[in-house]
Amino acid sequence: MKQLKDLTELGEHWALVTNTGGKYAVSNLGRVASFYKSDTAILKPHPCRNGYLKVVFYTMEGEKTVMPHRLVATYFVDNPDNKSEVNHINGIKTDNRAENLEWVTRGENCRHAVDKGLHRGFEKGHQVANRHRGERSPTAVLTEDQVRNIRADWAAGLKQRELAEKYKIKMSTVRSALTGWKHII
Repeated sequence: MKQLKDLTELGEHWALVTNTGGKYAVSNLGRVASFYKSDTAILKPHPCRNGYLKVVFYTMEGEKTVMPHRLVATYFVDNPDNKSEVNHINGIKTDNRAENLEWVTRGENCRHAVDKGLHRGFEKGHQVANRHRGERSPTAVLTEDQVRNIRADWAAGLKQRELAEKYKIKMSTVRSALTGWKHII
């Protein structure tokens, strides 16, 4: 760790990453260092397709892609409730400072993404609803209004076969309209 002395910024603290043979360290500012032979270098993170940053570790087991925000959270952010996901508080996926990270549940992470406008889903009550449910699904055959009409016709006494003929759909689609689409009242 003394090799990092010249590379350390004001207020930066380092922790050795376990299971790397002492070859890698992570800082509370989101930087990752490599100790290769006698050289010490700050690794340059690369963006993933989803906007997060990644670095590559080389260990005895081979090459391993690691997300710096998870490393920073693991070593510098308390997780007393043993939550499984790391959230960027300010919504910026490349800001991996410990003060910008928090441990959250999947639901908390989804709600935060909706609140920050980072997710194209929609909010229903206090739960994030699936943006691909119902007519938003790319495979949807029916609209929500058609499902309501099918249910009304069925309640009026039409049989499923008659509904399939009336709406020009398969019987399985009629059954789906009657028993699925639980978000439709």
